[in-house]
Amino acid sequence: MAKTKTEEPDRSGWREIAGILVGTVGLMLLLGVLSYNPADIGVFRNVTGSHNWIGPFGARSAYIAFMYFGVAGYVIPFCVLWIGISSVFWSAHKIYPRLLWLVLVLFCLAGLVDMNEQVWHGTVERLNIGTPGGLMGEVLAQRSLGYWIGHAGAGIVFFVLLSIAVVRMLDLHVVELLKLVWEKAKAVKLEKPAVEEVFPEPKKEPRRKRAPRKKKAKPQDAEEQQVDIRAIVEEQQKKADSKKPDPKPEPAVATARKESKPKAKNAEEEFAAHTGSEPHADYTLPTLELLDPSKPQGKGMSANEVADTAEVLQKTLEEFGVEAQVTGVQQGPVVTCYEILPAPGVRVERIKQLADNIALKMHAESIRIQAPIPGKGVCGVEVPNTARSSVFFRDLVESPDFQGGKSSLPLVLGKDVSGATMIYDLTKMPHLLIAGATGSGKSVCMNSILTGLLMKHTPDDMRLILVDPKTVEFQQYNNLPHLVVPVITNAKKVALGLKWAIDEMERRFKWFRHAGVRDLPGFNSRVIAKQEELFGAEVVDASGKEKEQVPEKLPYIVIIIDELADLMAVAQQEIEAGISRLAAKSRAAGIHMILATQRPDVKVITGTIKANFPVRIAFKVSQGNDSRTILDRVGAEKLLGKGDMLVVPPGADKQIRSQG
Repeated sequence: MAKTKTEEPDRSGWREIAGILVGTVGLMLLLGVLSYNPADIGVFRNVTGSHNWIGPFGARSAYIAFMYFGVAGYVIPFCVLWIGISSVFWSAHKIYPRLLWLVLVLFCLAGLVDMNEQVWHGTVERLNIGTPGGLMGEVLAQRSLGYWIGHAGAGIVFFVLLSIAVVRMLDLHVVELLKLVWEKAKAVKLEKPAVEEVFPEPKKEPRRKRAPRKKKAKPQDAEEQQVDIRAIVEEQQKKADSKKPDPKPEPAVATARKESKPKAKNAEEEFAAHTGSEPHADYTLPTLELLDPSKPQGKGMSANEVADTAEVLQKTLEEFGVEAQVTGVQQGPVVTCYEILPAPGVRVERIKQLADNIALKMHAESIRIQAPIPGKGVCGVEVPNTARSSVFFRDLVESPDFQGGKSSLPLVLGKDVSGATMIYDLTKMPHLLIAGATGSGKSVCMNSILTGLLMKHTPDDMRLILVDPKTVEFQQYNNLPHLVVPVITNAKKVALGLKWAIDEMERRFKWFRHAGVRDLPGFNSRVIAKQEELFGAEVVDASGKEKEQVPEKLPYIVIIIDELADLMAVAQQEIEAGISRLAAKSRAAGIHMILATQRPDVKVITGTIKANFPVRIAFKVSQGNDSRTILDRVGAEKLLGKGDMLVVPPGADKQIRSQG
């Protein structure tokens, strides 16, 4: 697709005037060649009584075009028109290179036309020209290329050169164009009824009318899709009912499944039942014994090595005229932060500019300078350790911050530069944005977060909606009872899944309003004995037709999307709107989101999304612009990779470097 951009017009207006004049000449040439009559030929004598619409000028111009380029002369007026229109929108430095490709187009067309004399025989006689390709076509096709490489070889060369010239002239990107066509073709082939079976939309009548047609045409496919989507849900219900004395909910669901097609309303009730009303009293949290024990680590850098590095750092600063003193050292698993106190009158900007020079002197892979460190009157120089220490997940979950912490949804991230554990509460964030290049440790971080949540919460306390467009990251979680639905891999289902989450959010707000509470913790801690006084036995929904039982307890819902860029490429408008609405309102309802992407582009991480995701994690990226997109500042391009990350914690405007 074309990448050309409209530029601001020249303020003097001469470019527009020149473009209009050239376009006018092109229009006159077009009328001249269309009304060309061989009887008007007269290049070296006056033409009187011309049949041409543009008179002698049109007749002579058309004759010259046909004489040199043959039938391809019909293309010349369009080329002149293109030059005129381009002159209005493009500057001269963009037009001049394209003129060379335009000339190559004319020569290639003349050669191709001249090689097909039988096809253009009638046109040649009508125009009264010698060869279909004119003088240029005859020279290229018959006397030069055609003579040396034959008729077929010349045709191949002309076609390839013509394709290259057109692509370069129009600034087309063929690979991106083919990708776009392929994505559109795949999107068209997606079957709508299969999507509705996962997240039905009850308000749209046409979809319910199409469902029977699909079932009639392909009964086996529809049945397989139902089993694929609801297999885990059915298995969970059977296990729960075998342990409960009252099996009343099951016959209603089973009856609905035995009928032709479950209605959208019944499917929504089924989803509501699997977001908190089905108890899992016998569920046991995983123990720490399931985790691999931590491997013994080396002692890291010795005190002498740290002192020597600090001395080299101080001498390097003195060599560049910066007086500073190392006042403290914080040694982490991957990097060591040296706190330096600049002398009075030394600007911190000078210290920042010496990052590459310090890295050269210290033989370091990368140096990151934090000047100043927020809350301290010093600057931080983060130097990679000579030997990296691994951070084990078991050490983090065994820490008092995780075991005895009061976090409702603890996120296990890693250790900071001082070696302290980094465990944050997702409910305080309330949403998290993760970005980083491929291989930087993003997927490991996502799995650590998921494992930490699963070790802390039962299905009665937390439910998950996992989105995995790559189909390989979250498949090991597919049998968990925490899942609202199996792992979603289809972009269309993601849009409907977000819509379901929005409906669930509105339903919870309705319950909160009746109970007189503001958020999910207040709803779950209300006095249950007063529930019938507040609600009556049941609550009427917004339509006034259905009544649903108010649950005694609602779980948190965590939506985790692994690759946002793949989804935005397919259904950006629907997904961006759903994410923005949930991010703005769902905190009080106990619905939280974690988004991850390996392409931190402004088209993926839009301003609307960033505004509602104040807490962000940046892994190593390739350039500073990507770091600005994630963190609104540079720094992530200086990271070391393999779990090295910058975290913007909740309620703070500083970056914390940590190792996951």
